[in-house]
Amino acid sequence: MKKKKLWILAVASILIAGFSFHQKTLAIDTGVPCSVEFVHAGDEDIKNSSLQIDLYKVGSIVPDPNYDTYSFSINEEFSPLASEFENLETLDETKYTRIASDALDLILEQSIQPIQQTRLNEKETIESGLYLAVPRGSDLETYSKKNMRGETITISQSGTYEYSYTPILFSLPTKEKVDDVISTANPTDWKYETTITLKVEQELRNGSLRIHKTLERHDGNGPATFVYKIDAYTDETKSELVYSNVETIVMNASGNDTIEILDCIPVGSYVEVTEIYSGASYIPTDGTIKSGTIAEIGDEISAVSFKNDSNNTDHHGSSIKNQYANNGNDLEQDRGGQ
Repeated sequence: MKKKKLWILAVASILIAGFSFHQKTLAIDTGVPCSVEFVHAGDEDIKNSSLQIDLYKVGSIVPDPNYDTYSFSINEEFSPLASEFENLETLDETKYTRIASDALDLILEQSIQPIQQTRLNEKETIESGLYLAVPRGSDLETYSKKNMRGETITISQSGTYEYSYTPILFSLPTKEKVDDVISTANPTDWKYETTITLKVEQELRNGSLRIHKTLERHDGNGPATFVYKIDAYTDETKSELVYSNVETIVMNASGNDTIEILDCIPVGSYVEVTEIYSGASYIPTDGTIKSGTIAEIGDEISAVSFKNDSNNTDHHGSSIKNQYANNGNDLEQDRGGQ
């Protein structure tokens, strides 16, 4: 095992369960079992995302023989990152997050296995040491991705939302804050229990829509073209447009046909589908505007249906299809690279 002594400063973002101060501090006892509990203060839907927290032991603590503090002996599997754990007390949150991301990269590259696994609101007993906590969806084969800063993050998914997490470095035992700083050198009693609030971001997942067409009679004069405009909004007030596009169904005979718009429309959106073109030879027999709500992932796909019939004329028509994409602010026509 490659060893390197490191002074530890606990992360400011970790929420510590409170204990009373004493005038005389108690010396560290490495034989006392520690415990950690992870909590989330946000949407209850996160409990539907098969979230588990993997715990990896990065290093063991080494008590200082002269002072009531400790350093770390980094475990062999994490030794390539030993230099990154130096001077933790001088790191800001950005650098701290980067180190946690690098540790997660090493875990994924070398298939390092967690020593324990836990879930929200469960107190997990662990040994003293330096740990990396990795929240993730237990039902996902691939649960990591890069954020905009190039850091590795993890995800879990419910039927409605995708949740994103940053890996968390923490150590136990720890101490109370002094002058707003948590340090193993603080003149306070050692704390062997901690509660950590997960840093979570959530984003609506994209669902699907099925458009079903019934043509009661075909006039036999070539393809029958039907064009549909799909507009999706955050809700029925239609105050915010989140998706807009045009789709076409072409039929060469009477009967049924279906098109599916897959994984494109935010779950829970209110959607309106309008038949904007049916040619000169066909008329709608069941309305030209249908609406609904995009279903959660895993539920039956949301669907709307339209019916048309021949109007007994010999007129013909054709159509073009416009594609639209959301650029983050407005909907823009997709011109196929032109």
